[in-house]
Amino acid sequence: MPEAKPIYYLYYAKALYANGKCDLAKPWFEKYESILEENPRAEKSLFELTDCEEFEIPPHNHFYEVRKLPFNTKFDDFSPTFFKRGLIFVSERNYKSTDIYSNTINPFLELFYTNIDATDVEALEFRYDEKPKKYINQQKSQYRDGSICFNKDETKVYFTRHNVEVQDKMEIKRLKIFTADVDGDKWLNIESLPFNSDEYSVAHPTLFTDGKILYFSSDMPGGFGGMDLYYAVFENGNWSPPHNLGPRINTEKHEVYPYIHSSGRLYFSSDGYLGLGSLDIYYCDNNDGVWSEVKNVGFPIDTTIDDFGIILNEEKTFGYFTSNREGGEGRDDIYSFKYNVVEVEVLVYDENTGNPIKNAEVLNDCSNLTLKTDKGGKAIFELPLNKCCSFIANKETYEENIIES
Repeated sequence: MPEAKPIYYLYYAKALYANGKCDLAKPWFEKYESILEENPRAEKSLFELTDCEEFEIPPHNHFYEVRKLPFNTKFDDFSPTFFKRGLIFVSERNYKSTDIYSNTINPFLELFYTNIDATDVEALEFRYDEKPKKYINQQKSQYRDGSICFNKDETKVYFTRHNVEVQDKMEIKRLKIFTADVDGDKWLNIESLPFNSDEYSVAHPTLFTDGKILYFSSDMPGGFGGMDLYYAVFENGNWSPPHNLGPRINTEKHEVYPYIHSSGRLYFSSDGYLGLGSLDIYYCDNNDGVWSEVKNVGFPIDTTIDDFGIILNEEKTFGYFTSNREGGEGRDDIYSFKYNVVEVEVLVYDENTGNPIKNAEVLNDCSNLTLKTDKGGKAIFELPLNKCCSFIANKETYEENIIES
């Protein structure tokens, strides 16, 4: 229709693309490009492709088994995090018309806790509380608490707090990250982190296991787009200024809800890559201080709707995430998943000296994936259970070698 907004051309192109119809999608991408005066970098990269064979459809990842959870409500339930023997998550389930901000789109948010009881450890079968309880007795105020994380021994908490101000009958929202000492169900010595501001938002904290590197999302000046991913380092009792993770990860749109696993793998959600939907979940690995290529987790974790807030257990065998996909109980719902893979370490070394070989290319025939070895000569592959795979190693000046596992 002539009155259609240009952004609808992009949405339609992405919908066609997500369904594998690249030939039909390309003209709509090109039409969107021709209308815009200035194209965002993340979108412009799409139009530089000349052949549909260059488009890579995000994969259907058969390793994931996704399940609904029984404690979701018709309201928003999102951002789970592991705590003690269960989960803490954010919910608006206690919203009533008499609550503060009852006249706004987003009601008062609170933190809830549910136990996780294993009914079959080997099969990763779990039972949850039918009615999760409020984690702490939060007092209703001008604040709404959002996504949180804990340090390894759960004595420190970092949490997002929504500060809402009303100016000229308009809500002005700023997100900030606070930290506190955990004493039972109480948070003591609540402090604002030094890089918070009234001029921009800082949100979605995730802490590396050593407790010294905090990753988060922010739209502070100097970034690449809307919300970018940053990290800060705790040194000599203070947090360093934030460091932007750079254009290898950040786009001109939004990168939000980061999660750093103990393995060093960084998960996050973004609408700046050509994925399956609006917000998709992506991941990348840190190899000797350099982030690897960003990869889409794939369906059924990612869908054509918003998917975000992923967490995994230590072994990466199961985890949780948030989605507003069809078939849920409400808007945002929390889902669990099993990850049916085994990690295989491939070591490439010099046969004569026994020294590890860095940057050797290793091809796995099961996934048709090629990885480069790190400085220790290692490449780590995630492979299906109960399946034999071959690995082929190559590097200039060396003879090719192959091994089966």
